Amino acid sequence: EGVIRLPTHEEADDSMAAFLDEWSLPGCVGAVDGTKIRSRCPARMLRQAYYDKDGNYSFNLHALCDDTRRFLACSIGWPGAANDSVTWENTREYQDIRRPVGDGGRRGGWMPAGSFLVTDTHYKLAPFQMKPWPQNHLVGHVDSAKKVEFNRVVTGSRRVIERAFGTLKSQFRQLDLPSEYSIDEKIVDAWACSILHNLIIDYNVVIDAQ
Repeated sequence: EGVIRLPTHEEADDSMAAFLDEWSLPGCVGAVDGTKIRSRCPARMLRQAYYDKDGNYSFNLHALCDDTRRFLACSIGWPGAANDSVTWENTREYQDIRRPVGDGGRRGGWMPAGSFLVTDTHYKLAPFQMKPWPQNHLVGHVDSAKKVEFNRVVTGSRRVIERAFGTLKSQFRQLDLPSEYSIDEKIVDAWACSILHNLIIDYNVVIDAQ
């Protein structure tokens, strides 16, 4: 059994209950997002693809996590210029959960019926994917107040993946620093750090901030 793995049915149900208890968001079972991992300047023919919006050479670490910040799936290595949504849609996990299921079935073999993942506004809306209302829907509409509250809940729930990335990079600071290592070497490093991130959670390891 892998360290980075999709949850059992019981674990998914527990995570959904935790999101409901913490954020009053029924049906949420996890969050998805991406973060950039800095790397050395690649070969000339690849520079444009790996040059991200922050002006660094990087690749994407895209992840799905549960309420405990544990990574359930990772996709590591897409060029830094790639959109998080595009990266997500090219993962096996996305392809599995987007397939229709029968009544009472579990998307991807694990998501409870009627459940969904929370994302930011850059992702597509789907039956299994929830995102905040865009800003232009929050002013001047009859139901604006309800939409603002909805966004507060969805955005709050989604912060779990941001905190997961924050924890990962604070524990393994080389991921967020300029690097002399090649992209391939940094991808291996990012995978190793992501696995260790889960093990730290699984075994309640206390990391000395110093």
